[in-house]
Amino acid sequence: MAKFADAAPESVTLLTGHRYAEGPPSDPGVTLDRLLAPNPSFIHRMAETEEISRSARIPYVMAETNSCFKAGKAGVSDVFGAALWAVDYMLQLAKSGERGVYFHGGANGWYTPIADGSGKPFEARPIYYGLEMCRSQLGSELVATNVARNSANVSIYALRNPRRLVVINKGAKETGIRLTGGETATQVARLTAPSPAAKTGISLAMQTIEPASAFAITGYSAAVFELRSP
Repeated sequence: MAKFADAAPESVTLLTGHRYAEGPPSDPGVTLDRLLAPNPSFIHRMAETEEISRSARIPYVMAETNSCFKAGKAGVSDVFGAALWAVDYMLQLAKSGERGVYFHGGANGWYTPIADGSGKPFEARPIYYGLEMCRSQLGSELVATNVARNSANVSIYALRNPRRLVVINKGAKETGIRLTGGETATQVARLTAPSPAAKTGISLAMQTIEPASAFAITGYSAAVFELRSP
């Protein structure tokens, strides 16, 4: 990519790449736990990609991606845990300066966000709800976070315009969040399901809450809090 960017004429308007988090699906090591685990190697690669893009002054787009190549893996790509992974993954890409991301799908692959009807009603798979949660953040700007303590499997992102806090809990234990500086949360959109392996019962719902500076995020769930400054 670096060599291509250096040699690219002015007519080149995008750098693109493909990435699948896991695969092949026949590998017994491809599990939901592994998909949800932190991936320092990926973060490092995205930092390298960001530097290439910035130096070349050519935006980078993830042109094809999803959880597991070869149409995904049953029990990994088609369950609620994949939605939590998708929220965290897309915000990681945005944080590294990428301008867009295209999830591969279609037909009835395990990883498709919307399953092909094939004569039946079209069906939203669990990962669709993760994409929908991120879609509602379009137009916001990611800003740096100052987190005093954090679990390895809890991701936190701060946004402005409007001011929001996104928390993705990819572990089984409940985690607590406490805001400082007098900020409070007044609304929250919660992404929940009965379990990380659930295929149904998935909810993405906004609710108004009493202004608070401390709140809990249940295990295997995500939340977007609307913040209000003092």
